[in-house]
Amino acid sequence: MSTQFDCVSYLKTLIDNIDWVITTSNREIYFKYDAGAATKLTLTVGNYTTAELLTHLKTLLDTAFTITSAVTYVSNKFSIKVEAGHTIQYIDSGTTLEIGFTADSLNAFSITADTAVYVYFQYVDYLTRKNITKLGKRFPAVFLEDGDESWAEAGGSRYDVMHKVRLYLIDNINQDRLETLLEMQDVLTDLIIANNTLGGNAICMFVESIEKGEYYQGEVDFTRAGYNDNISVRIITLNIWERIA
Repeated sequence: MSTQFDCVSYLKTLIDNIDWVITTSNREIYFKYDAGAATKLTLTVGNYTTAELLTHLKTLLDTAFTITSAVTYVSNKFSIKVEAGHTIQYIDSGTTLEIGFTADSLNAFSITADTAVYVYFQYVDYLTRKNITKLGKRFPAVFLEDGDESWAEAGGSRYDVMHKVRLYLIDNINQDRLETLLEMQDVLTDLIIANNTLGGNAICMFVESIEKGEYYQGEVDFTRAGYNDNISVRIITLNIWERIA
């Protein structure tokens, strides 16, 4: 029988493996190769790790221009390089994929975005005091409460296990609008629903919001947004039923 820790570990791995979310509204990017016509590249909708997104972009570039390119993500900035003697240029007009270029780039064999862009969830870990202190400025973050709130219910030749897990989605509303936090909440919950493989059974979610930080008896109270007055927390309680024959 699965245990509560199995379920929490499964969720942590799932969230760890999402860095970028590509939808129909942010999947297009334009480039010019060797100062030619602007060419649209269309990414496949889905959730990507950074490595997967880099590979996908490289494949699209190589296919579109019949080249061998290199796409990297270093210090939160994307760079694209083509073979010596050739040039690549990012074109802003028509582009919906945000990878840090704020205007048309230079026409060069190597281009680097002028601004940093960040993965969806910059820090994912279990909810412990030690891990909270590691948070720093890595927002948004997801903490998973590792408890033992699971129980089984027998019925005939099978039984069901109900896992109860709390997730804490944390963001700094000085850095991002509250709407961004709600977007992250939707991404997180949609990801869990779409990838629930625990027997394909139902998930019941309850979400509550806690604004502002406060201290409790001189200690950081995790459920009250920690120690920063600008931090906002969405607590997502998952009830996941696992059917076991």
